[in-house]
Amino acid sequence: MHITEADLKYLCKETGMSSEVIETLTEEEQDLNLLLNQIVLKNFQKIDLIYLGFLTYIKMVLFKYSFNTNYSLEEKSYIAHCVYEHFPRIKICPNLKIIKQKQPKEEISQYYLVLAGLFSNKITSFFLKEGYQDFIADGFRRNSEICPLLLSVSTHVSEWINILQLLKKDKWFDKPIIPEMRLLCERTV
Repeated sequence: MHITEADLKYLCKETGMSSEVIETLTEEEQDLNLLLNQIVLKNFQKIDLIYLGFLTYIKMVLFKYSFNTNYSLEEKSYIAHCVYEHFPRIKICPNLKIIKQKQPKEEISQYYLVLAGLFSNKITSFFLKEGYQDFIADGFRRNSEICPLLLSVSTHVSEWINILQLLKKDKWFDKPIIPEMRLLCERTV
């Protein structure tokens, strides 16, 4: 997995390892996830993460807020990737037409999950009607034969929305805290 120079510097500082060791450890995403999951045991503040790449930033805060769950690291990383892909798009221009989809697909469910967790103020009561979490879960469940991880994600939709809402409430996604955000938003427009 690609990490930024700022990620590398931060990981070296937090682990006491050399940049060569960190670069080797982060070649595989699962190894990086294990490393980040150990780092979140330490107490850190938003300011400590301000220069990290957006994906590393998301993983750090998501792993921290979901640390005491029994969710796999693979599932946590999957949710982090959902946020990474959809947060910039929704931040700039939410596609509310997508809400009218009758048959949820995995990508639609990812979009809804991020929308419900981090942008509930931007969506209409149409979306937040009773059963919307079941609709999101169904999109993940439909693809669980191809990717068994999605079955686990589908059973935790409500909890993931709550975790994302807590991240929003605690202001982990405020604009000044995410310097890479501007570049990501330009990429998605």
